[in-house]
Amino acid sequence: LPSSTEWKESYSVRPSFTAKTSCDRVQAGRGCTPLLPIYLNFSAGISKQNAEKIQLTGLGGKRYPVQIQNADSEETSITFMPPFAPNSALNLSLPAGLTDLEGRPLVNKARFPLTLKIDALPPLAKFAASFGIIEQNAGSVLPVTLRGLEPNSGTGTAAVYRDMRIVDDVKIIEALKSLDQ
Repeated sequence: LPSSTEWKESYSVRPSFTAKTSCDRVQAGRGCTPLLPIYLNFSAGISKQNAEKIQLTGLGGKRYPVQIQNADSEETSITFMPPFAPNSALNLSLPAGLTDLEGRPLVNKARFPLTLKIDALPPLAKFAASFGIIEQNAGSVLPVTLRGLEPNSGTGTAAVYRDMRIVDDVKIIEALKSLDQ
C-alpha cells in the first residue's frame, strides 16, 4: 500500500545454522592430535535424538562414542574422546535431513561427511617419576621415555641430553637445585 509516512521496524537476523569441527594440532596444517578430543559445534541447538545419530568412525568401522553437551538448547556441542589411531583418517557423518530446533536445515551440509586426518603421536620426553635416586658410586641411570625425539626419527626434533659426573656432595646438591629452577 502506498503511504506518505515513513515506517521503521527494528529487527535482528540470527546467524545461519552451521556445524564446525575443531581439534588441537601440534602445528597448523597438520592433522588432529590423537591424544586430545575432537569437537563438533553447532551454531544453534539440535535435538538429542539427532545428536545421538552423529557418527565418528575410524579404521575397520570403529565408532567413537558421542558425548553431547546442551542438546535441546540454544547451542549444541558434541565431543569425541580420544585416543584415536595415529596416522589415520576418521569419517564424521551427520544424519540425513539434520535441522536445528527451529527446523532450519544445515547451511554447510555439503561439507559432510567430513574426513578428519589424525596426526602421529606428538614428541614426548618423560621421566618415569617426579623424582629419582642416583647413587654416587653405583653407576646408576635415570630412566626416561623418549618418543619422536630420537635423532633421525623423522619428526624434525631431536632431544639433547647430557650426562654429568659429579663426585662432590655439595656440587650434587647445587646441580639438583638448578634443575628446580
